[in-house]
This record gives sequence, structure tokens and C-alpha cells, in this order.
Amino acid sequence: MIILKKYLIVSDLDGTLLNKKHDLSKRTIRYIKKLIKQGHIFVINTGRPYQGMLRFKNKLDIDCPYICDNGSSIYWDSNKDFPVFNKIDKNEVKSFLKELHPYIYSTLLSSHQKLYFINRNKIPRWMIHINEETQVIELDNLDNIDEDITLMSIYIHEEDRSKVAEILDKYSNIISYREWGVHLGLRSYEFFSSKASKGNALIYLRDYLNIEEECVIGFGDDLNDIDLLKKCYVSVAMVNSKSALFNYAKHTTKYSNRKNGVVRFLKKYLKENGK
Repeated sequence: MIILKKYLIVSDLDGTLLNKKHDLSKRTIRYIKKLIKQGHIFVINTGRPYQGMLRFKNKLDIDCPYICDNGSSIYWDSNKDFPVFNKIDKNEVKSFLKELHPYIYSTLLSSHQKLYFINRNKIPRWMIHINEETQVIELDNLDNIDEDITLMSIYIHEEDRSKVAEILDKYSNIISYREWGVHLGLRSYEFFSSKASKGNALIYLRDYLNIEEECVIGFGDDLNDIDLLKKCYVSVAMVNSKSALFNYAKHTTKYSNRKNGVVRFLKKYLKENGK
């Protein structure tokens, strides 16, 4: 098959590109490598931090950009113009956490290869991604925050939600957030720069690479993928997606992430539209 169009293909990881074992299938790896050889650009766009993306990057072993921290950071190892960050100024973070501190149950802050914790033993293990280069810092003092922050994950007691909402209003021009619901009486928040989103990171790369708008394909399955799908010309929700996502997608995969849904959709779509 001769492909004349050059596509920018952007995919979330968990629930989208990864299988039931939370890994890349051999079929997915082979197909992505094939896409790259054909001249397309494939980009992982994940909520995971840099440390949590590394093993998938290494498995793919392709020369492409990678979007992490829900759009707060973009990496491209072979390109001198990267990484690109949308961070929250460390002094704003300190001020924000100082006001929030009475209501904090636990906290995880990310800044590339630094992780800062408040009550680390109360953070779910699946959220903590550490490699041999990661520096771990326990925040017994907020002054220990010595870098700007890409992402903050914070747990509070549900009973304090209204008090926290008042604080969030004060920082709304600097910090955006997403609520991930309540479990065992604890509400989970994710905080990031008001300039950062999966969709904004996609637009940055699209413009940088000079890709035509109609040649951008995006895949997602969860609420943090809504902005990504809104900014893709070919927006695709996984069949296993949260129901809200279908309102923002022009297409739905026939197969779930457990059955290589992304690969199967792309094969059919590119065969019909790629020439």
C-alpha cells in the first residue's frame, strides 16, 4: 500500500494502547514501527509522568515525540528543541500548598526526575513511577521544593471539599485541576498549569511539525482525553471508553484496548483514507 498522506497519530496509553496486562502487545509494537517507516509520526500522549512512560518508549524504540503529565511536558530525545514544559512556578506551588496543607491527606508532586511527597505511604503504589535516575524528596518543609512542578496529585478528605474549592478559586488563573472522584472517603485531585492539556500539547506538536489539521488522528478512553479528542480532526474513542467520551469523538473503535483496538482501527482507516 502506497501512502501519500503524512499523519500525526496520537494515542493515550492506559485503557487505549496498552492491553489487559498494562503493556504494549507485540502486534502493536510491530504496527507502530511500520507506521514510522511509512513516514507517519506516532506520539504517546499520557497522563503518566516521564518515569512511567520510559519503559514503553524503550520498547517502541522509535524516533518520535512523547507527551507526558497530561500535556505538561513533551519529550523528543533526538530533537534539540525539546523537552518543552508547561510548569507551575515553584513559589506559586509553595503558596498553594501552604493554604491547602490543613486539608491534605497525601501529596505527590512531579518535576521531570524529581518526586516530592507528603505522606508517601498514603499514595497508591500504582501512581508512583521511579527509576534509577529519580530523586525522591519527602516534604517535611515546603522550602524543599526547589524546582517548578509539572503535575500535582493530592488527596483530601471528602468533608473538606468545599474548603478546598475556595482555595482553588484563588489560583484559577495559574492552576487547573481535574477531580478523579472519591474512594474510601478520600477525594483525588490532579493539578497542572492552566496552560497545559493533552490537547494543547497536541496542537503544539502539530504546528511544530507543520501537519495539516485533517491529518491528525487521536485516540483516548478516559476523561483526561476529552481535550485531546476535541482538538483532533479524526477523533477516536475506544469502545471501552468512559461514556462521556463518546460525545467528543467522531469515531469509535470496534475493538477494545485488550484486542488491539487502536491498531485495528488504523489499519482500516489508513487503507480507506491514507492515499
